[in-house]
Amino acid sequence: MIGYIIDSGIFMNISQVKEVLRGSMFTTSLVYEEIKSLLPKLQLASQTAKNKLEILDPSMKHINHVTKSTIQFGETSLSQADISLISLAFELEDLGVKSILISDDFALRNLAQKLGVNTKGFKTSKRSFRIRTYQYYCKACHSVNPNNESCEVCGHTKFKKIWKT
Repeated sequence: MIGYIIDSGIFMNISQVKEVLRGSMFTTSLVYEEIKSLLPKLQLASQTAKNKLEILDPSMKHINHVTKSTIQFGETSLSQADISLISLAFELEDLGVKSILISDDFALRNLAQKLGVNTKGFKTSKRSFRIRTYQYYCKACHSVNPNNESCEVCGHTKFKKIWKT
């Protein structure tokens, strides 16, 4: 069985999503709380009532793993809801469910793919998405660092994050 993990932006077009996806759909309570517009909330409630969408929350074990990875890979802009979606992929894997995360959020997909989670855009094409790797330049001595904790050369803690080409 394939489980599709759905990001909040997809609920604007849930009727189109149902046509495309064949399998179970999942999201988290944090993603549900992100949805403020009435129509997507009603569509979400309808899919949940029809047992076509399940709201699951991942364990703290998986949330902690993904949270640490956001720092390691430089994707610190992700929200707790985004982290919960990637964590849910690991939770479903533990339950024996192969999953694909459906999102048009590039930062979310970037981290997910670096962690081995399959992703797919809904409105974005494959050509417009590629995994990005970051480097950190120390703002004091301008050396390149593998992480953003402290400079290996001067010990400074302020960095500029740039894409590695």
